[in-house]
Amino acid sequence: MSKIGDILAIEDGTAFAIALSNLVFNAAESRGVENLTEAELTAYVVDGAEREVANGGFNQFYFNSAGDQARETVEALHRIGADKMAEIVERANAAFGERGPNPDRDKRQEQLDDIAEASEQLWNDLDGEWNAYPDDVTTLMRKYVEENRAAFRE
Repeated sequence: MSKIGDILAIEDGTAFAIALSNLVFNAAESRGVENLTEAELTAYVVDGAEREVANGGFNQFYFNSAGDQARETVEALHRIGADKMAEIVERANAAFGERGPNPDRDKRQEQLDDIAEASEQLWNDLDGEWNAYPDDVTTLMRKYVEENRAAFRE
């Protein structure tokens, strides 16, 4: 069985999510994020957002490397059908103004310094909305992976 087949065979949602995360993070490390397939990138950015926002909120998401793909995260969440969570990220991204969060981490951290006070309440509210999980990301991601399993390289 393929690696993605093994991962899809995992019934427990948390164990599935961890195994998929390991697969796509290893792929990003070995091939580079820019060389991931659309399906791999989708899993990669959704996982990065989930991890960072759950652990430290949107401020941590933007401060760390997961924020490099903040714009792609909105598209990825829509791609899997997590439209409510995509809208939350879109609202969080709007705190950066019309241009949105810079994909360059150092430049984005400078942006964070400029908007920290103004965005604090918004992001606290959005952290709560995100952590209420208005979309079942694990189930949606499993369905997406099943439909795109050939796009996950070994």
